[in-house]
Amino acid sequence: MHRYSMTQMKKLVLIGAACLLLVAAVVAGLVFAALFKPEIYEKQAVDGAPQGLPESYGYVAYETDGVCKVLLACTPAFDGKYASINLTNPEENGVLLKAELYSVKVVQTSDGKADFAPDKKLGETGFLRPGTYVETVKLSGLTAGEENRVLVKIATMNEENRTSNGFFYIRTTIS
Repeated sequence: MHRYSMTQMKKLVLIGAACLLLVAAVVAGLVFAALFKPEIYEKQAVDGAPQGLPESYGYVAYETDGVCKVLLACTPAFDGKYASINLTNPEENGVLLKAELYSVKVVQTSDGKADFAPDKKLGETGFLRPGTYVETVKLSGLTAGEENRVLVKIATMNEENRTSNGFFYIRTTIS
C-alpha cells in the first residue's frame, strides 16, 4: 500500500478540485452556447403600418423579385440622433427584414462611370416580422440640417432556419 504524506494528499486534493472546476466550467460554457440565441428582433417594432405621415417623408414601396417588398420614408426627418424612416415589413412578406444605413462613397466603375458604394455604418434596425414597422433608427456620424447621402441596405432572413433571403440597397438623402 501507498502511504501519502499530508503534503502529497493536499496536492492531490487541490489538483482534483481544479480538474473538477475546469470540467464544470467547460460543461457550463457548452450549455450556455447551446441555449443562447442573440436577440435579433427590433425592440421598438409596432404592429401594422404607419398612418398619417407627411408627404415630405416620401413614404414609398420598394420591391426586388425573389427578395421582398419594403416600405420606408425616402426623405426622413432627422433630429441629429434619430431618423424617422418608418421602415415597414408588409404582411404579405414571408421573411424578416432589417435596415442598415451607411454613408456613401463615390467610386468609379470599370467603364468610367460614377457609382455609389456603402462606406461607414451609421445605424441599423433589428429584424421586423411581417406586418410590423419601426418608426425611427438611431444614427451616428451625421449632422442635422446638412444634406447627407445615405445607402439603406435592406437585408432579409428566413425566420425558420435563419438563412438570408437576399438584400438590396436604396439610395436616399437624410437632412
